[in-house]
Amino acid sequence: MWIPPKFEDIPEKPADLLFPQRRRKMSEGICAVCEEKIHGFRDELSEREFLISGLCQKCQDKTF
Repeated sequence: MWIPPKFEDIPEKPADLLFPQRRRKMSEGICAVCEEKIHGFRDELSEREFLISGLCQKCQDKTF
């Protein structure tokens, strides 16, 4: 089972300019774009991307 990171463990990123609530949503396990609850990721690379952008697997697949 995937566990979202703690707010204080999420570093500030340039993506925060586009998504000002990114860190709060990430710590709550919510996608920064579609605001759906995140249940997990396909692979480690997708999970690392989440730590950068805050995007769920579905939004990552649409974007990339």
